[in-house]
Amino acid sequence: MKKLNIGIFLLTAAIVVSLTGCGSVQNKISEKVNEGIAEKAVGGKVDITKDGVKVQKDGVNYETGKDLKWPKEAMGDLPEPKAKIISVVNGDAGKGGTVAYTGMSLEDAKAYAETLKGLGYKGGMSISDGDIISHSGKNENGASVMFIYNTSPKEGSIMYTPAGAQ
Repeated sequence: MKKLNIGIFLLTAAIVVSLTGCGSVQNKISEKVNEGIAEKAVGGKVDITKDGVKVQKDGVNYETGKDLKWPKEAMGDLPEPKAKIISVVNGDAGKGGTVAYTGMSLEDAKAYAETLKGLGYKGGMSISDGDIISHSGKNENGASVMFIYNTSPKEGSIMYTPAGAQ
């Protein structure tokens, strides 16, 4: 009987040490509780991690993070910008998307706007002043883009809508 009590005590002590000594178990429990609350509030699937948040609802995907991947399938023929992607919103395949980014240099922003013009995105507005660089337009297929860059925080967004999805 004493051996059984000692075994139970040691097992209980090991579990307590693992729960208090390792924050990852507590973090996972906290993430799951928060995900459940968020899913009920949003009405969609929510995944919360230390790196960011992903939400899926009604065919729309929303993701935030520190350095996300370029959503190539959602952004058509647009090139990946030289910046850190911090937010992505895109619909099901072929519906386009919006990307928020940070850390882009002024030179790279100017070059990106010129690249868009070279890809045939024309007929919209182009602005380049001390505070903002932006370019919008449609290509010959009817796809549209809007590029915005704020010079002071070195951040902005790129919105892409494929032809026929407008």
